[in-house]
Amino acid sequence: MIFFGLFTAGYQISASIGVFAAGMLSAIAWQYLFLIPSVTILFLPLLLRNLPDKQGNGEKVDWLGFTLVGFAVAFLTLYFSYNAIWMLVVAAVLFVAFAVYINKAEHPFVTPAFFRNTRWIGAIALILVFYFVNYFASPVFNAIGANVYGMSTSQVSMHIVFAFLVAAAFGICSGAIVGKIGVQPSLAIAGTLMAVGFIGAGLAVNAGFVVLTLFACVFYAGCGLMYSPVVSTVLGTLPQDESGRGVGMNDLVMNVTGSIGIAVFGGLLGGQAFSGSSIIGATGAAASYSNLLIIAGCVPLVGVIYYLIVRKHIYAK
Repeated sequence: MIFFGLFTAGYQISASIGVFAAGMLSAIAWQYLFLIPSVTILFLPLLLRNLPDKQGNGEKVDWLGFTLVGFAVAFLTLYFSYNAIWMLVVAAVLFVAFAVYINKAEHPFVTPAFFRNTRWIGAIALILVFYFVNYFASPVFNAIGANVYGMSTSQVSMHIVFAFLVAAAFGICSGAIVGKIGVQPSLAIAGTLMAVGFIGAGLAVNAGFVVLTLFACVFYAGCGLMYSPVVSTVLGTLPQDESGRGVGMNDLVMNVTGSIGIAVFGGLLGGQAFSGSSIIGATGAAASYSNLLIIAGCVPLVGVIYYLIVRKHIYAK
C-alpha cells in the first residue's frame, strides 16, 4: 500500500508540474517537447548500479501474443477517436485471433485460465469504470476556464495545479489511510470523492473558478486515494505467481479505459449536444459543460454502486 501510494503520488506530482508549466510550454514548438523525457538518460548510471543483476531462465518472449493484443487495443482506441467502423472490425478480429492463439499456443504470456477467474474479472471491472473519466478532468476545466471565464491557459494552470498537489498528498497518505480504515472503505470513499468532485463542479459551473478548483481538488483527492486500494484489490484476486501478469493487465486496462473515456467525453467538449439547457439554469457553453460534468460524475458513482454489489465475491477466499 505504501509503495502504491508513493507511486501514484509521483505520477500526480509529475502531472502537476506539467499543468503548472502549460502556459510556458504552449509557447514552445511541440516538436521540442519530445526532448523532455530525455532527461531520464541522466539516471541510467544510477539505475545500472542499483538494479539487481539477475538473469532470466531463458524462456522466449511471447512476441506474437503481445503483438496481437497490442494491435487489437490500438485499433479499439483509435475507433473511439476517429469513429471509423473498420477499425472496430479489425480490433474485434484481432481479439478473436488472440483468444484462439492463447488456447492453442504452448506458452502464451497469459493463459485462458487467467480470464476464467471471476473474482479478477469483477475486480478489473472496477478499473474500467473508475478510470474511464480520469483523463477528462484537465481538458474540461481548461475548456470552462477559456470559454466561460475567458481565462488563459496559464491562469487555468495556476488554479488546477492545486488539484494535482492534493492528489499527490492523498497518494502519499493513501497507505496510512488504507491501513487505518481498510481497503474496502478506502475504495468506496475514493470513488465517492471522484463522483462528488465532478457532479459538484457541474452544479457550480457558474459559481466562479475558485469554487470549480475546489471541486477539482475533491475529484483528484479521490484519484490519489483510489490507486492503492483498487490495485491491491485486483492483485488480491490472483495467485502470487500471476502477480506480474496482473500488474501488466492493470496498467493496460487503466490506460485503455482512460483513452477511450477521453475520446468519448473529449469529443463532446466542442459540440453543442448538451448546450440547450441544464438543471442549474445555465445556457450555451456553461450548460454544455455542466451537463457533461454531471454525466461524467455519474460514472464513478455507478462504480461505487457496482463495488458495493460485488465486493463480497471479489474478496471471497
